[in-house]
Amino acid sequence: WAAVEWAPILTKVALNPSSRHGFKLDQSTQHYTHIRFCMYPDGGVARIRAYGTVHQVHPKNKHEIYDLASAGAGSVITDLSDAHYGHPSNMLLPGRGHDMSDGWETKRSRQPDHVDYCNIKLGQPGHVTDIEVDTAHYMGNPPKAVTIAGFETGSDEPIVLLDQAPMTPHRQHFFKVASDLTGKRIAQVKVTMIPDGGIKRVRIWGAAQLPAVKPEGSLVGVRQELHDEYTWNQAK
Repeated sequence: WAAVEWAPILTKVALNPSSRHGFKLDQSTQHYTHIRFCMYPDGGVARIRAYGTVHQVHPKNKHEIYDLASAGAGSVITDLSDAHYGHPSNMLLPGRGHDMSDGWETKRSRQPDHVDYCNIKLGQPGHVTDIEVDTAHYMGNPPKAVTIAGFETGSDEPIVLLDQAPMTPHRQHFFKVASDLTGKRIAQVKVTMIPDGGIKRVRIWGAAQLPAVKPEGSLVGVRQELHDEYTWNQAK
């Protein structure tokens, strides 16, 4: 790292004890993969957060199937009903997480016909071929069922990709999207939990253009073990 030329984005500033500090930076057109944090002369810092916009990464081959709803692909949550225990943006992260804290979990409701929902704006529109809903670590509080609807660019007419699919605890659920729906070019999806509960990850598999092709080593429909605790791997 000694040979790396670091670009300053925040000059030396004074900090106060037991305080939260926020700094507004100039708008940058640069993309950063690493941040170097320096303390003068030493001491302790509880948290550092760098806020910005993800630089979208998409396959060069527009026919290649990938996770359209991935945070790395630029997908973001635009609306939600509840995030009492965990924000739905966690569902867009890679991997299967480590416990119930890094998924989307809503508070329980006793209201009749209650549902919770979130809207995901995809990093780029695509043709959806498969859907994965993972309830890892939610042993006693997954939703009873999940509905996922897609929306084409500029349209508010829902296209039901997954209709009240039953959920079970601590499991990856895989669904094939009907061929007549794959032709639709989806720009946004709405995930609805019936009635509430917790979801660890949602994968919206698809391609920017048809025909959609699975790349070598694709994770579509592949069960992945959890590596954090032996007991978690017992639920298949």
